[in-house]
Amino acid sequence: MSITRDYRRQHEKILELMAELSAYLTEERLKGEAHEAKSILSRLAGALKVHLAMEDNSLYPRLLESKDEQVRDTARRFIEEIGGIASAFNDYVNRWPKPLSIENNPVEFINESIEFFKKLKDRIHREDDILYPLVDRTQTS
Repeated sequence: MSITRDYRRQHEKILELMAELSAYLTEERLKGEAHEAKSILSRLAGALKVHLAMEDNSLYPRLLESKDEQVRDTARRFIEEIGGIASAFNDYVNRWPKPLSIENNPVEFINESIEFFKKLKDRIHREDDILYPLVDRTQTS
């Protein structure tokens, strides 16, 4: 069993929620369905917070203790990068505290969502393609 299986499943859920929210990213739709968009954003925030906490409390400490220098260096690099993404996500979520804030500023919400989703998708793909295979290899070593 892969040690990264649960992390990969969380990525799938996060990507699903981003896709679900992306379907609302038109001015017309947000004017009438801001409550639904905010609900999805809240679920996305929860899923991402759980994922980051699991990585911070379980995955990264283990990687930083690895005897393999490449594993430690890769973990450090990913830790440094995620700080910026986590901070950007908190700013993004806090900027849209209520459905009315989304409904009153749909263009800004759309632009910020698209920008953040690009960053998060890139991070997810890099974890799936670089970090998690490294973790899985160390499990079998």
